Amino acid sequence: MPIHSIQFFAPANPVCSDAGKWIRPLFPEFKLVSASDPQIWNGLHGTDFMRARELDFLKLPAPGTLYMGGRGGYGSMRALNQWLEEGNVPVSGGVLCGFSDLTVFLNFLPQFGFSCWHGPLGTAPKALALPEGNLAKSFRSLVENSRFQTPIQSSHTFKGWVIGGNLTVFLSLLGTKFEPDWKGKILLLEDIGESTYRLDRMFTQILSHRDFQNLAGILLGQFTDCAPQKGSGFNVSLEDVCADFVSKSSVPVVQDIAVGHIEDMLTIPMDRDVTVLDGSIFWDAIPEKS
Repeated sequence: MPIHSIQFFAPANPVCSDAGKWIRPLFPEFKLVSASDPQIWNGLHGTDFMRARELDFLKLPAPGTLYMGGRGGYGSMRALNQWLEEGNVPVSGGVLCGFSDLTVFLNFLPQFGFSCWHGPLGTAPKALALPEGNLAKSFRSLVENSRFQTPIQSSHTFKGWVIGGNLTVFLSLLGTKFEPDWKGKILLLEDIGESTYRLDRMFTQILSHRDFQNLAGILLGQFTDCAPQKGSGFNVSLEDVCADFVSKSSVPVVQDIAVGHIEDMLTIPMDRDVTVLDGSIFWDAIPEKS
């Protein structure tokens, strides 16, 4: 089913009025539907009940509509918890895109037949997308359901469905109903604003997971503004923390993937096989159902 409209939703922080400005030059024919704008309450975006109403589209997703997070922030898990505790169950057939705090949706919804993409938000990127950049080409391939391939710095070969997303948020899913199955999957990780000692601790937790060795591979995205914390006594660089993680990994790791809190990000599908082969990353179109 071709995508013809984008519906923004706001389970985390409220969305400003210019959400989607980067989309209009790429898809001027798309209908863009704004997220609601409830009151700010207790430092969060509305009450849990109000935030859960942002997720009612999961009951009956509209054909041809891409549901995109308006922005990241904090509170997506609270909203989804509330929505599920009301007795709701997601219905298959929807398409959802986002990253950062929306990592909870990306890892939970595929089991219900949702197509999830780790990619842009209504307000991220902030600038207009370059027509021939990573974002425009990868996002268009998924919207139009076509094959995509781009070169990366890698000599590894592996294939699988993608799990993960924001490292901090992903770790908060472990041991909960939102944690995905790791076996045979590609683990994608990115983050922003974390000190290197915290990254080291989180990478160690990933390495210690009971199913770590059952992963097909790992994609390390961008760790934006992650640096040693002044006065922490742990002054190891981001490069050294990542190198240590790679050296200890029992599964292949590809670094410096254009994913995360950057402007020209790749949109990575989590609803089909992604393949790393011969110095490139690619995925194919999903066959249309007869």
